[in-house]
Amino acid sequence: MPVVCPHHRHCVNCIFPWSFRYFFDRRDLRHTCLIKVFQLTGLSVVSYNSAVTVHAEKPPPQRAELRDFLRSRRARLSPEETGIISHGRRRTPGLRREEVAVLAGVGVSWYTWLEQGRDIRVSSAVLDALARALQLDDTERAHLYRLCHLNPPDPAGRRRTLEVDRLRRIADGWSPNPAYVIDSYGDVIAANPTATSIFGVTDQGYNCPMAFFSDSLISERYLERDEVARRMVAHLRASAGRLLADAEFQRLIDRLHAASGEFAELWSRHEIQQESPGVVLFRHPRLGRLVFEQTALTIAEDPDLRLMVYLALPDDSGRLPSLALSTTSGAGRAA
Repeated sequence: MPVVCPHHRHCVNCIFPWSFRYFFDRRDLRHTCLIKVFQLTGLSVVSYNSAVTVHAEKPPPQRAELRDFLRSRRARLSPEETGIISHGRRRTPGLRREEVAVLAGVGVSWYTWLEQGRDIRVSSAVLDALARALQLDDTERAHLYRLCHLNPPDPAGRRRTLEVDRLRRIADGWSPNPAYVIDSYGDVIAANPTATSIFGVTDQGYNCPMAFFSDSLISERYLERDEVARRMVAHLRASAGRLLADAEFQRLIDRLHAASGEFAELWSRHEIQQESPGVVLFRHPRLGRLVFEQTALTIAEDPDLRLMVYLALPDDSGRLPSLALSTTSGAGRAA
C-alpha cells in the first residue's frame, strides 16, 4: 500500500525490503519532509540528489535470525498438514503468511512485521499460538522464545515423563564417587548409593535446600557451612528469574522462609551465582573428614537438570568403595 507524505501528499510507491531509488521534484518536496517520509517507512537516506537512493535498515542479527527461522518453519508445512484446503497452483512452497496468521489467531500485518524482523512486542500467549500453528517441537518453541527475548516456559509434562531409571544409571556409573541428579527446585531426581550414604540424599521427595536449612544434623556436616548456605541460596536465586511465576517454586520459597530465618536473610541479599566447580569439605560419621571436588553437569535433554558429581581426593578415594558396597548390600537385605 502506498505511503503518503502528510505534508505534501506525495505518494511514495513500491515499498521494497532492501534498496531502491525514488525520484522527487525538489522544488515541491523539501529536505525535511523527505526525512519524515523515510522515518515513516523505516528507511535510511543514502544521498540527497534529485535521484535519492534509500535503503531499508538491516535488522540486528537476532531479529534476522527470527525472520529466517519463521520463514523456514512456514515453508516446511503444506496446507494439507494444517487442515487448510488449497486451491490452484501456489508460487512458493509451504504456508502463506496469511494462513499462518489465521491459524495462530493474529493479524496478518502483525505477523508480517514479526517475520520481517521488525522491533515489535510479543507475548508468551501469542508465541504459543504461533508454535502450535507452525507445529514446533519443544526445542523449536524454546528457540522462538529466546529469539523474541522471552524466557521459554518448561515443556508441559516434562517432569512427569523423565526417564528416571536412565538418570539413575548415569548416577550409578560414577560409583564409588557420590553422584545425584537435581532439578531447578533442588529436588533430587536420582542418586547413587554413595551419595545416599554420605549426603543423605534420596530420590524419594528429597529437596536439598529444604533439608539443609531445616535439619541442622545435615547442614553441620559441611565444614564450610556458611559458604555452602550462601552458594545454595544464590543458585536458587539464579533460577528465580524464570520460575517466580511458577506456583510450585513460590511454595518452596515460602516454606524455606518459614523454616529458616537464615534463608530469609540470605534470600533478601539477591545474590546470583551459577553452579561452578568447587571443593566441598564434609564430615562423615564413619569416615571422618572427606574432601570432594564438586562438578555440575547439565543434562542435554533437559537443561533444568544437573548431574552433581563429587570426586574424592586421592587420600580419601580409597575409603569410598567399602562404603558404597555396604550401602548397596544393606539396601539389598532391606528389600
